[in-house]
Amino acid sequence: MAGCSRRTSRRRSSTAAATTRGFHAATFQWKGAGVIATGTLSGVTNAGVHREPFFRECQRCDEHGVMEGRLCAQIRRAPRELVGCNIIGVYLLRFDANPKGGQGDVQGTFEGVIVSPCG
Repeated sequence: MAGCSRRTSRRRSSTAAATTRGFHAATFQWKGAGVIATGTLSGVTNAGVHREPFFRECQRCDEHGVMEGRLCAQIRRAPRELVGCNIIGVYLLRFDANPKGGQGDVQGTFEGVIVSPCG
């Protein structure tokens, strides 16, 4: 959804510091080019699950400044054939971690699918 803006509200986190493992969750709204989607995201903060023996070594077990999780949304406004479709995806985000909490830029990757109802 390139060129879209994102507004996140009702953020929740089980940890105050950005250097310890925790849980994050939020509701959000994406807007762009005649499309609006609303949904939720949730995941684990500061966990490195991309590592050996199952993956190439690229993260530590306690990787700081990482948020990874699942995103689910429904398309509310769009061309008719997309209204009511669901967006299901995963994300991996990197942020500047310090003992006072996450600060600075957030960068990352989102991958997902649009699922249309049968019928």
